[in-house]
Amino acid sequence: MLDSNEFDSWAADYEKEVIESDRCGTFPFSGYHNCLDKIYKIIMSHYPANVLDLGVGTGTFAKMIYDGGNIVTGIDFSSKMLMHARTRIPEALFIEWDFANGLPPLLNDKKFDFIISTYALHHLTDELKMALLRNLKPYLNENGMILIGDIMFATEEARDVCRKSNYESWDDDEYPLAYELIEKELKNDWSTQFMMVSQCAGILKLSNVK
Repeated sequence: MLDSNEFDSWAADYEKEVIESDRCGTFPFSGYHNCLDKIYKIIMSHYPANVLDLGVGTGTFAKMIYDGGNIVTGIDFSSKMLMHARTRIPEALFIEWDFANGLPPLLNDKKFDFIISTYALHHLTDELKMALLRNLKPYLNENGMILIGDIMFATEEARDVCRKSNYESWDDDEYPLAYELIEKELKNDWSTQFMMVSQCAGILKLSNVK
């Protein structure tokens, strides 16, 4: 997994790299803006909402959500990424924290309508992803929802095919999600929905089991 120093050094160029990959339709960010657009529309259909953004990065998407009239709290372990985010949204609460360790004590007893994560969870191993997602339940309001837009595949087989065809740009220190694993491991914790957005991007929805 990358550490915060590596993300600090990436902060200045991150958005340019994402935009170029998405524009060209190449791995790993093909479908990036489509993912964000779909998540934004879901949030705005429940406006105004209290939103927690895990891996908020430079705050580009958080700013869009905030400008839509929603309350935003952001978590990231990169101080330089958060510096950009605070400049964009001085009114929001941003917390420097590694969510691989769960959520920070500052958020104990807090409730959110949406917990979102865009292009951040693939930096966690599958084991850490499952642990984090299981532990988010107490932070959601009764009808709340978790929305994850990320490098994601329906199956492990599809993930392996993408890895082989993009071996030069595939980072073995990253762990893209395979929905079949999420569904298997979390079926007793969450009601799950999944949609592919591009050949390497998808959206995962988690809501309370009815």
